[in-house]
Amino acid sequence: ALPVHPKFAKALIVVTVLTIGPFFAIPRTGAVSFDVGILPFISAENYDLGLALYSLFFFVVTYFLSVNPSKIVDWVGKILTPLLLISIAILVVQVFMNPMGEPQQAGGYYASMPYLKGFQEGYYTMDLLATMLFGTVVIDSIKVRGISEGSVLTRTCIMAGIIAAVLLAAIYVSLTYTGATSVSVFGVSDNGAIALSSIANYYMGTAGNVVLCLMIFFACLTTSIGLTVSAGSYLEQVLKYKMQYQRIAAIICIFSFAVSNVGLTKIISLSVPVLCLLYPIVIVLVMMAFMPVKRACVYRSTLAFTIVFAIIDGLNAAGVPMKTAEALAAAGRTVEFI
Repeated sequence: ALPVHPKFAKALIVVTVLTIGPFFAIPRTGAVSFDVGILPFISAENYDLGLALYSLFFFVVTYFLSVNPSKIVDWVGKILTPLLLISIAILVVQVFMNPMGEPQQAGGYYASMPYLKGFQEGYYTMDLLATMLFGTVVIDSIKVRGISEGSVLTRTCIMAGIIAAVLLAAIYVSLTYTGATSVSVFGVSDNGAIALSSIANYYMGTAGNVVLCLMIFFACLTTSIGLTVSAGSYLEQVLKYKMQYQRIAAIICIFSFAVSNVGLTKIISLSVPVLCLLYPIVIVLVMMAFMPVKRACVYRSTLAFTIVFAIIDGLNAAGVPMKTAEALAAAGRTVEFI
């Protein structure tokens, strides 16, 4: 983003950090792990109290591990996350071997423009926004293993990217089929966490919910710690070290605790307009990063055009009444693909 303007670049990163940090992504880790792991074991009337107590515990642990680096983070990432993937694989194999029912007919935009709708739904993973910060972490991790020569480092990053893309595609396609075959039994759930929990219980009973609870907790905790450390470290630099990292981490965790208590479905709905605004801008910047010439005039004119449609898309997602918002947003998404 620097070729556009240094202040624009800084503002974009700050907004991105807040989005994948305390505003949406960090609170969502607490809400997801609660809806998947804890909700099946409590009654509906105790939802608010249960979420409050669980998220308090979750973010206290997040804060403690964020300000006291420990090998537990590596242990969780290297052992428990693979176990999470294995548990999902076990569940998915059962779904493919013994599906609950036939996939139901798609509705709304999923029927009329499934690819465009699915592409935009991918915004909600926030994966691309996270790579703006985590990309450097990946490169540094490779360098630590003794790979520093330019071409070798590039090939290693490409291979890591291909492996990640293939595995993510396999997971998403499998979960899509899993959810689609469950609709005839459970109907359409408010969010994916509720659906996954119901499916695990259907195939493995209470034991499935217990395993899923532990796996999701540690996977979400690892993510929460990583995002807190990344956001806290960057904001400490932005504030020119006038505020200690420990205090920033505390503020992030307290704010995330408060936001997580609105519930997963609400967090997702609140994040949609922001993501519809940010994602087109970041997508264009990523594509332009491959250009051999970094001319400010090209960047600025391209971003000016993109931002217009991004704002319209964001307003449309927020439900702001605009007569032409939907038509212009659809046109903007078509231009993005072109």
